[in-house]
Amino acid sequence: MKHFVFAIKNFSLAKGRMTRWAFWQFMIINIFLYLIFLALDDVTLLTRVFRLFSKMYVVIFLMPTYSSMIRRVHDAGITGKWVGLLLGIAGITNALVLILFDLSIESETVDYHDILEYLVYTHIVSIIVLIILLSVSGIKGANNYGPDPREVKTDVGEGEG
Repeated sequence: MKHFVFAIKNFSLAKGRMTRWAFWQFMIINIFLYLIFLALDDVTLLTRVFRLFSKMYVVIFLMPTYSSMIRRVHDAGITGKWVGLLLGIAGITNALVLILFDLSIESETVDYHDILEYLVYTHIVSIIVLIILLSVSGIKGANNYGPDPREVKTDVGEGEG
């Protein structure tokens, strides 16, 4: 839980490094809380209120998640620009798939099947590459992005894992 709180408090810091343990602990709690909002959205009579909360949750936690991803790839010695590039590719392909899927339903003359298939594969590959980058082992010792968080003990426990 302390890694989750650290990521929230330092959401604007995309500098430094984050261990795999700290990153995945943050992500698991983040996803769990989001799923709770989605479940409450479906179960309760206050559907509109919880739908608003789930959308606000995504917007509020977008920046802490992004900065945590950058700190995580920094631990492996990889520039954070790769996170932005891969998320950008995933977002653009997702938007294009939605647009072309809507067009393909309405159009009887143009077949968008091949383009949609290519975009879906590109989206999936970019997400897989991002997950791999977030999962690689960190470099032991200091690198260009700071000291090894496993060796440096801080007040929030960043040195664990």
